[in-house]
Amino acid sequence: MSGKGWSPEKTGFLLAYPNVAKIGMASLGMQVIEDVAASNLAYYVDTCYLPDKPERARLTSTRAHAPLKTFSLVGFSCAFELDYPNVTRMLHAATIPQRSADRERMRATNDQFPIVIAGGVAVSSNPLPLLPFLDFIFIFDAEFTIKEFLDHFTRFIEDGMTLETWWDGYPGTKRGIIPAFKFKEGMPLDILLTREACAWDVRPLDELDVPVQQQLFDPEEPSSLGTSYLLEIGRGCGEGCRFCLIGNHQRPPRYRSIASIQQIQEQIGGPGHPFRKIAMIGTNVADHPELSEACTCIIDSGYQLSIPSTKPCNDEGMMHAIEASGIHTITIAPETGSERLRSVANKKISNAEFKAMAEQLLQHGVTTIKVYLLFGLPTETSMDLDESIQFLEELKETTRDAGARLTISLNPFIPKLGTPFMFHVTNYLSKNFKQFRHDYEAFTSRLETACRTKISTMDLKEARLQAVLSLGGTELSAFLQVTGQVETKPGLLRIPDNVIDTSLESIEALLLQEHVPKYLVNIIPVSLEFLQREWYAAFDGTTSPRCMPPDSCAGCDHVNCIQDSRS
Repeated sequence: MSGKGWSPEKTGFLLAYPNVAKIGMASLGMQVIEDVAASNLAYYVDTCYLPDKPERARLTSTRAHAPLKTFSLVGFSCAFELDYPNVTRMLHAATIPQRSADRERMRATNDQFPIVIAGGVAVSSNPLPLLPFLDFIFIFDAEFTIKEFLDHFTRFIEDGMTLETWWDGYPGTKRGIIPAFKFKEGMPLDILLTREACAWDVRPLDELDVPVQQQLFDPEEPSSLGTSYLLEIGRGCGEGCRFCLIGNHQRPPRYRSIASIQQIQEQIGGPGHPFRKIAMIGTNVADHPELSEACTCIIDSGYQLSIPSTKPCNDEGMMHAIEASGIHTITIAPETGSERLRSVANKKISNAEFKAMAEQLLQHGVTTIKVYLLFGLPTETSMDLDESIQFLEELKETTRDAGARLTISLNPFIPKLGTPFMFHVTNYLSKNFKQFRHDYEAFTSRLETACRTKISTMDLKEARLQAVLSLGGTELSAFLQVTGQVETKPGLLRIPDNVIDTSLESIEALLLQEHVPKYLVNIIPVSLEFLQREWYAAFDGTTSPRCMPPDSCAGCDHVNCIQDSRS
């Protein structure tokens, strides 16, 4: 038996978010899995978030205020790599052995500890750094696999068998579930990270249940709870930007139909659902094939609409919805003001289109336009940076003339596993990092002077940490394990320069390797040949087709499209 169970009638399942509550409550993934678990009457489901000051707070569940170790199952939702250290910190604070092998060894002596599982975008992209700490990892679309897992997990609790015995006889699908508890130091990872374990059960969005009951949250007011319902209208993206994790991993894109959107509106419109606003959630909202109809449907049903960000599009229905909902802030992401560099990144949108979009938004009541830029993209030159400044000066003038504001967020490019730009690690190598920091700070200063505004930036130490956690392997687990006082900031995680360099250089070397480890091929859902081809196309300045089947195919050999195993 694992954990003490919640009661004779219920099995305790704790959903943990490895960051503070105001961030975790805004996570649609947390809402979805909690809804799936709550539908199983065999479970008592509770949540837990990282305390603002973990060294001073007692780590307990949100509703029952129960210690984490009293639950039979603890599940972490990992959306961001910088939350990885908080997984081990929370286990440490809960006096749960951090490593799976230690928990299993202590269970053999009749000590009872929870089974620890995890899912989410970050851990699905690269499960390796957290592999030794988890018992099971659920890859990407986990709604159906976690539902089936919960159905069968009660037998493990009731029969008191070992985890190995239970998993060997597991009657459900093992597709998309990595049995991380089998990990042992030095073992060939091909045995564990098989093609089946690293795949996932992909369904149309209309087939996925949505959590009708949600924590009330307003994405435009992140510091407080509001009255917004988070509605996922799309999953994945077909643009094919070479730096984008979701755009390469979640292929092909899927969209929720108008009929499904209408059905959800009817469900949340009844008594006990005080939602006044529907927040459209999707990687690329503007690409929804029925966007105008979806916006009109929401507005006509009496709801306000929230659109966190958008790309340029000629959709009058969306513009009408923006104005009717009183949306005052919209984010756009040109990434750079250099059209050459944007083509390198395979982002096929011109400066003129972004400027026209800004003018259109300002005409429909938007008073603040947030611009998202990247610094340090491959082949970036001083001329590209000059063009970015000129582009932003023009946008600044456009917004000023309309009596509106322009805010700018400048972030360093961070390579992500499974994207064509994962090979661009040079800025974070020890020999280059100091110069990269100098260049980043110098450009930030230039931008602030030119646009006469404060620029929001990301700390480069955190960016470097995020890069290595995104690309690195199990060698990083030793630095994630907590051995002393629980720290309060992820930036305090210390990984030696030589370890960072080795981890990053191993990814850079994949450009030249003929024989890539099979486990790495399995983790990455697109083919390595596609990533290499896209990398060289970037340097040639050529763009590639969008992923929009059946009309357009980028030839990425994504596991969702190609059923047979890769050689």
